[in-house]
Amino acid sequence: MYKVLFADDEPYLIEGLNMLIDWDAMGIERVGSAEDGVSAFCAIKRLKPDIVIADIHMPGLDGLELLQKCKEELYDAPEFLILTGYGDLKYIQTAMRYGARGYLLKPINADELNEHIEMILSELSQANDGDAESDESISYIARDTFIRIFFGDSEAKLLGRAAFILGLDSPADEVSVILFGLRQGTEPNQTESAVERIKASDGINPVGVFDMGFSYAAYISPRLDEPRCVETVSAVPDGLAENTVILPPSALSEVPKMIMAVLRARQEGVFTTGLYNLYGSRELYGDEAPAADMDRIMDSVAENDFETAELLIRRAFGYISESDAKVRHLRGLGMSFMFEMYKYVQRLGMDCGELFNISSYKLSKAAYTSEVGDICISLLSQLREQIEGWKYLSDFRSVMDYIESNYKRNITLADIGRSIYIKPAVISKIVKSSTGMKFSDYLNKLRMTEACRLLLKTDMTISNIVSEVGYKDYAYFANKFRQFAGCLPSQYRKQVQHKK
Repeated sequence: MYKVLFADDEPYLIEGLNMLIDWDAMGIERVGSAEDGVSAFCAIKRLKPDIVIADIHMPGLDGLELLQKCKEELYDAPEFLILTGYGDLKYIQTAMRYGARGYLLKPINADELNEHIEMILSELSQANDGDAESDESISYIARDTFIRIFFGDSEAKLLGRAAFILGLDSPADEVSVILFGLRQGTEPNQTESAVERIKASDGINPVGVFDMGFSYAAYISPRLDEPRCVETVSAVPDGLAENTVILPPSALSEVPKMIMAVLRARQEGVFTTGLYNLYGSRELYGDEAPAADMDRIMDSVAENDFETAELLIRRAFGYISESDAKVRHLRGLGMSFMFEMYKYVQRLGMDCGELFNISSYKLSKAAYTSEVGDICISLLSQLREQIEGWKYLSDFRSVMDYIESNYKRNITLADIGRSIYIKPAVISKIVKSSTGMKFSDYLNKLRMTEACRLLLKTDMTISNIVSEVGYKDYAYFANKFRQFAGCLPSQYRKQVQHKK
């Protein structure tokens, strides 16, 4: 009989875990619980559970620290399931890098918990079977290797092992990755069936197929051409995959960034149902046809040149003649554009999940090539307003912060532009719209305000104050000060002292 230990600082959740599934029927003994990470570690050493279900947020040691400590210090470390109320995907990445076997959000779903426990039991049984087939052992090692890579572990030895398993000459060689998003609540036996169906498909290396967790199955192989990737997708049983994402070919070390982007996009509702082909191959249209130049489109967006971005989209989508096959190809091209835009607004820190959700749904229903282009241009137009507003706010903060931190120096619009990568004309407009003054007038106001403070609060000489606030010529400073305060600096100091 296997043993499980619960670690959570909320007693009612431990009680809930006790009752959520039939542990006895699964052959699992509940050997104890702990309400903090330190007590949990002591209990693990004493009771030697096979499985630990731990909350991330606990006093003493949090769940991730407990997991890491067990993996580093215990020879027979248990398998971990991590629980949390946080939806931040960085916890998934960290938990999987440390070796967690699953990740569940509160409130805990009984079916999902049951699925994870059955998966762990299957692996424990396999590990304890001395007569296990060698290919099963290799499959276990392969899954552990690729899971760690997919969730951000880029250790050179690990990448080298993955390259060896796939038969690559080098970790720098490109691979193809396909993610199968399984329906929420999928039964464990259905997940196993999907994985086995993919493994059994002709021409597929079975070592590259595994259950990735978090309702995803994955296939990784040396780089495949696009038609072969699409053929591989058909190996999934009908109705099982809620969505399927074909990632662009990439070196092993670059795959984790795309995996995490897909997970975030799915969480935001960007990937809903259907096939999302992000391969981005020019071969779809032939050598003479201008495929979408995604780099040029995104460079134009980054430079706020939305007119050029729209022109490039129209060229890419308007070239293709109408046919059912080419509409399907263009949907994939359109999704590539949406995915790149999604990653871009994520980097800006914007939240546009609902807009992408609606647009991806429309794209999946598009029946004509012109309709695909219109959907992408409509998305670009709606995002343009939000991006420009967001960028203006960001640029405004950068400009005003820089001026207020450096006004004592001899700075120009060009100096500011080189420092914060904003065009001088844009800086001038930002200053004018926010202060009602030209840049030179606003700079003088800051300097004069500081000069008044120094005259009032310190005994610095006027000549020292002149250089302190950024001027080299006393006569010029005195003239500007008289315009600002209505008197000379020496008169201002005397008036203030007299009033005191």
